[in-house]
Amino acid sequence: NTVFCFVGASTFMILFYGHRSTVLPVSSWTNRVGLAGTAVACVYGVYYDPSLPLSWLLLVPSVWGGLTLTVRGTAYLILTVSLAAAGMSYLPNVHFGYAGLLPAASLVDVLIIVSATFALLLSLLREQRGSLIAELDRKGAESEAQRQMLTTVFNSMNDGVLLLDRAGIQMYNTA
Repeated sequence: NTVFCFVGASTFMILFYGHRSTVLPVSSWTNRVGLAGTAVACVYGVYYDPSLPLSWLLLVPSVWGGLTLTVRGTAYLILTVSLAAAGMSYLPNVHFGYAGLLPAASLVDVLIIVSATFALLLSLLREQRGSLIAELDRKGAESEAQRQMLTTVFNSMNDGVLLLDRAGIQMYNTA
């Protein structure tokens, strides 16, 4: 219940946030279909044979999704993985139990939370990086426009202007 409350709450917060990023490009359909298939296969691999330590497979779609999807797309991926995990936990051959000091079912549940958090973190960091790069590009374009304007004003002045420093003449206009 904790897993699905956490994953559901974080996913729905992102889905209904309303802010759609224009910074990150939308991934291709082939990437999304391949990622969804891989996510379901990884969840199936985790739950297929509980005696095999394949829980780390849940990190594969998290990393792939966090590095290629938008934040909203990552939220959909997390929802898909958690629903697939919930469906797989009801299969008759799954014998993850909650007995013992570190029950296997609890470890898988924690890994679902960790992989969801990791995927969201990756996509949020990518979005923030994209926003910062876009802001830097915008500031650079503004700076270049101002430099060109000042150069035009400097060169079109009727009075002669000479800019000096310790090394000598740095700049002068045609007048």
